[in-house]
Amino acid sequence: LILRCLAVQSDEDYRDVEELCRKVTRQTRTSRKPFAQVDFHFTDQDGNAVSDYLFKLGYLQNEKKFPADFVACTHKNEVAPENFNAFLAMEDFESHRDYFFELDATSGSDLFSLQPDILTANAGGDSVSQLIVEDHTTQFEIVLYREPVRNLFVFHAGNDPDLHLRYDRLGVPKKGETGIKPE
Repeated sequence: LILRCLAVQSDEDYRDVEELCRKVTRQTRTSRKPFAQVDFHFTDQDGNAVSDYLFKLGYLQNEKKFPADFVACTHKNEVAPENFNAFLAMEDFESHRDYFFELDATSGSDLFSLQPDILTANAGGDSVSQLIVEDHTTQFEIVLYREPVRNLFVFHAGNDPDLHLRYDRLGVPKKGETGIKPE
């Protein structure tokens, strides 16, 4: 089927292959559950990859969070870890539930953090079923913002002797020596 799809040369070929794929899908459906694939791509506002994250998908019940029952398999791409895939068993999807996803990403730096601290999105099952459809792939582009940490720049009084150091010729602070002369 893949080779046949790649060999399409005209609109007519495309329609023929499309009908063949529909027929094979109907045949396969008699012996296999329907699945959907959801792909997430995580970047910052400059397009840099965000690859250190914890991703949760679940449902809400009585204000408590539970893992989603319909997640059959998840996969974080080893070559491009900013890509995360989930395979969903749509037969187990319950549209009456309220679903959520959470993303907790780490910048890996003491200089900046990724905002929001934890990205949370909630949606009713009807909304989810409009986005995620069996035998289809749904792709999400998640953009997080890098912001300087709160204490990146801290200003102190200029007369604090503990903050003034003398350095040797190699740029190493000299122990016990400050740059402030006693009055």
